[in-house]
Amino acid sequence: MFETYLSDVECYIELEKNLNTFFRKSLADAKIDRSGMTYPFYVTRYSNGQPFLDGNPIFSVKDQLSGRSLRVILDEDTNELTSFQDKEGGTELVIVANIGSLAAVKQKITEWIKTI
Repeated sequence: MFETYLSDVECYIELEKNLNTFFRKSLADAKIDRSGMTYPFYVTRYSNGQPFLDGNPIFSVKDQLSGRSLRVILDEDTNELTSFQDKEGGTELVIVANIGSLAAVKQKITEWIKTI
């Protein structure tokens, strides 16, 4: 569905919206107040307002209450989903995958939400 996200600006924007909608719904399903969440957390635009459109990150969030964050990077040169703790003290979960792993990425996002 989103395979052309790197070459089609509208597709890229729809993918970002899809991940944001998924995140909001997942928070609501888990009955978590989203007022303490900042998303997107990372700025993915140049100073002139033009978006990067490179998938790095395609989605990011920071829980202001706990200080924990999540960053999703889409990289079409990777063959499998990888996740690791980044930042001092392991406060940021980084997920790296290709677009073919979108369902698995969403599962990782759901697992992250459950740890809040």
